[in-house]
Amino acid sequence: MVKVSVIIPIYNVEKYLKRCLQSVVRQTYVDYEVICVNDCSPDNSQFIIDEYEKRYPQLIKSYINEARRICTAGRKRAVLA
Repeated sequence: MVKVSVIIPIYNVEKYLKRCLQSVVRQTYVDYEVICVNDCSPDNSQFIIDEYEKRYPQLIKSYINEARRICTAGRKRAVLA
């Protein structure tokens, strides 16, 4: 079981998402996971998440909300994952 979970709620952040994910995967700490929760973002954020999930399958997990929700709902979903 990992010690740290980095939860990234995602909605309309295509412009910043690659930089965010690069920053997280370059960490020197090794016992962590990244949980991306896409809140029905209409931009290309999910495409970027899919790229990183393929590149780092042991590190990055992705979830898509079925309907747009508030940010706390996305975090709650990630915590329960």
